[in-house]
Amino acid sequence: MAAPELLDRIPLLSGVPRSVEELPGGLTNHNYKVTTPSGAYVVRVWASDGTLLAIDRDAEHANSIAAARAGVGAPVHDYLPGLGVLVVGFLPGCHTFTEADLHDQANLPRVAEACRRLHAGPRFVRDFDMFEVQRRYLEIVRERGFRLPPRYLDFMPTVTQIRKCLAIRDEGTVPCNNDLLPGNILDDGERLWLIDYEYAGNNDPCFELGNIWSESALPPATWSSSSPPTTAAACATRSPGRACSASCPSTAGRCGPPSRTARTRPSTSTSGPGVWRSTSGRWPNSPIPA
Repeated sequence: MAAPELLDRIPLLSGVPRSVEELPGGLTNHNYKVTTPSGAYVVRVWASDGTLLAIDRDAEHANSIAAARAGVGAPVHDYLPGLGVLVVGFLPGCHTFTEADLHDQANLPRVAEACRRLHAGPRFVRDFDMFEVQRRYLEIVRERGFRLPPRYLDFMPTVTQIRKCLAIRDEGTVPCNNDLLPGNILDDGERLWLIDYEYAGNNDPCFELGNIWSESALPPATWSSSSPPTTAAACATRSPGRACSASCPSTAGRCGPPSRTARTRPSTSTSGPGVWRSTSGRWPNSPIPA
């Protein structure tokens, strides 16, 4: 369905003057900024049903509302599953983060604060178990004959060990975005907003740390340089073939396989204690280092 025809079927946007601008990016959605006399909106149109990636569109809608209530997500204005559409508010004056922004130490405490707001907000309607997601994605890759990156399976014993270790001090789950690549972080000059809740679910809060690290190619010193297997395991749960940092111990900076999960233990450093305290309470003195 062409964009004008689709927009005509959205009550909020039909029958009024409007301008439409296609927004770049988006792997599983086509995104449009639509401006009307009543305001500006982002119309997210599904590019697929997300079955292979275990995207639950009803959960995405409910979790987007919860994130907005937590004060960290854009307001939700409409949801039309029959059309494959979610309409959220456009956040004006925002700069979309890049990897360079996350390499700026001044921004990392701000990201942690945004995560804390989300984690303290209403529970999401589904859970996100990083280990089960990884297992399910690996099954899909094998069943369908997709490419599995070299050495990927080498890290599975380490992942199993990490799972056992984390269970010793299981602190429960909180609402997590679970997809904090730079493009899902917006800066309005005063505060940060987290967008895109396709993979959102209740998860161990320290997942956000590994996710940010792997999606933004942060240097190894950001985490524990004394634990390369753990770092490698975090990289190994990325989507197939997605580039990470050149220092990745996995496949020369090309990680996989088909999971968007990542997790690694942060380390202490000289940048001041407690930056990530309530984001990863298991290691209360584990800030992002200088």
